[in-house]
Amino acid sequence: MHEINGRNALKVYTAACRLRRGPHTAEDFAPYPLMMRIGDQYFARGMQRVYENGTIEFACAMEPGLVVTVARPADMVSRLREMFVNLRATIGRPELVIGFDCAARTAYMEQRGLTASITPLLTSHGVVGFSTLGEQFNTIHANDSFTCLGIAAPR
Repeated sequence: MHEINGRNALKVYTAACRLRRGPHTAEDFAPYPLMMRIGDQYFARGMQRVYENGTIEFACAMEPGLVVTVARPADMVSRLREMFVNLRATIGRPELVIGFDCAARTAYMEQRGLTASITPLLTSHGVVGFSTLGEQFNTIHANDSFTCLGIAAPR
């Protein structure tokens, strides 16, 4: 993406994130993905690279004319706990949870020192899986997300 609203993409993104200087590495991007709205859901569009001219390369599709918003960092640990509560309420006690965690989330966890809090949470819910460069959710490619498949015995 070369431009946002007709201006240099990196400058607009940096201002929207309220950052003093533009991001340079994946860790800089992780807390502030652009969010694309489809219906009543938002899907993250993770940034992969910034070029010297201020062009931003995304890890998945971004087309001219899309309306996006900047995500703000939330409490990752409490959101993950809430997700597991909702999963259990929906399917019962999972016997297996296969998790696909975007590498950008892993970078964010490490950057913020959250790994020590999140690892036991995943372990206690029997999560197995791996880090990815994005996940498929229904028909949408998403970044900066944790997508999982929970399998439970019939109730």
